[in-house]
Amino acid sequence: MKLSGEAQHGEGSKIQIPKTVPLSELPIVFGDSKIKHLLEQFSMIKMNESWGTTGCATVFVEVQEGVTVLDKITNEIDNLNTDYDSSVPVIFMSSLTADPHTKKILEDDSSNVDFHSVCQIKYPSILADEFVPFHSKDGWYSPGDAFTPLTYP
Repeated sequence: MKLSGEAQHGEGSKIQIPKTVPLSELPIVFGDSKIKHLLEQFSMIKMNESWGTTGCATVFVEVQEGVTVLDKITNEIDNLNTDYDSSVPVIFMSSLTADPHTKKILEDDSSNVDFHSVCQIKYPSILADEFVPFHSKDGWYSPGDAFTPLTYP
């Protein structure tokens, strides 16, 4: 093994970075009716965790002056739905702390986008020393399982 400060070049140095092709230059694979058909089977899923210690859901974080992640998603999905006469729903896979806040905000949403907030699966916190459930107001944790909740009716 070489321990000097010299860089070692392996197979990664042979990676060719593809040329970026503008969207306008891509071939049209299928028409609007096929896209509409595909969009009828599509949902956007967005992980929605709590932002640090504030408890604020990440979709409500301001990414530009006066514009949140939710605003950006709403704009993009609304444009998609308008362009293709579709109704793509947005599902937020929310953490335990983000879910109540998200649901409250979405109740007042006046956009044409179909939003849903689904709480990620939760398990009781366990005390490591005694291997028993930790009983408190915040005695739950979410392991980040985003798929199990989607399988429930």
